[in-house]
This record gives sequence, structure tokens and C-alpha cells, in this order.
Amino acid sequence: MRALLIGEVSRRAKLSPAALRYYESLGLIAASDRVGGKRVFATTVLERLALIRLAQHAGFTLAEIAELLRSRSKRRRGAGDFWKRAVARKQVSMLERAAQLDRTLRVLAALESCECTAPEQCAREFERLSPARH
Repeated sequence: MRALLIGEVSRRAKLSPAALRYYESLGLIAASDRVGGKRVFATTVLERLALIRLAQHAGFTLAEIAELLRSRSKRRRGAGDFWKRAVARKQVSMLERAAQLDRTLRVLAALESCECTAPEQCAREFERLSPARH
């Protein structure tokens, strides 16, 4: 298995060396050794970084990803089920966030079209009406 210097991993993964060192500090990736004082990684680190990027795009934080990866390594058997449960929980969380954003956008639209002459008047009017009606 060919080893990659941190600069090569950085270039191929389109991440800065600082980001790679940070990922390493979080336990997301591991350097296999050092050559001339520089970190070297197994080529499999690129697959791991692709998985991390995918999880980030799915809305997982780096801390959540680290936990998922730790749990995955502890549970070789059943790891797929663990990931599926984590994905299901994240879907619920993201749907709740989407609902909150939708409510916020409706309030902002109401504020934008508000014809009140003073902010206090608008606030009183807003309290009188439910956000769902705005």
C-alpha cells in the first residue's frame, strides 16, 4: 500500500493541511507514520475523507461524524444498522430545522410587508396574530 504525504492528501482531497491535522486531532483520520517530519497517510484516507465529506453534506457535524466513526469501528457487525439509525435521527432533526426555517421565513415576510408606523406597533400586532396566520 502506497503512503501519501500530507501535501498529496491535501491536494487530492481539496483540504488544507491544517484541516487534515484538525481532522486527525478529532480522531476522524489517522496518520500512519512520519517521513522527514511530515505526516504520511495510507491511500485509504482518501476514502475516509470522502465519507466525512458525504456525512457533512448530509448535515452531520464533525463531532457527530467522529462518534459515528468510533461506533462503527467498535461494532463491525451491525454497523450498517447503526448508521441507518443515525441517518434517521438526522432526518428528523433536519425536518424540524426546516419547519423552524419555514416559520422564520413567514415571520420575515410578514415583517417585510408590515405597514405599521412604529416597531412597537408591529410587535403588538404580531403578538395578536399567530405566526401561522402571518
